[in-house]
Amino acid sequence: MRRTPSRTVALPIAPALGLALVVALAPARSATAQSVADFVPEVVRDASFPLSIRSIMRGPELVGQAPSGVRWSDDGQSIWFRWVPGGNAWDAAPEPWRVRSDGSGLER
Repeated sequence: MRRTPSRTVALPIAPALGLALVVALAPARSATAQSVADFVPEVVRDASFPLSIRSIMRGPELVGQAPSGVRWSDDGQSIWFRWVPGGNAWDAAPEPWRVRSDGSGLER
């Protein structure tokens, strides 16, 4: 008896589910761009991090800028780099930082 391979049929469920979530979480139509940026879904309003477009898009102000100019010290015991940690202004100038080669002792 010969078996025929089974076929998998993809249903367009994912796009419909995504649209349903957008509609369910979106504020009223009369909302302005400013109120949309500050909108926080009810299910996460008590969270310590506000899940709003404004918070998510903070970028460097939230997480800091990526380290640059990374280099080893002459003795190989430390790594030097220029960095702006989170919590600073988005346009803050990177400052020199040092960390031991084992990852401890972060200092300016």
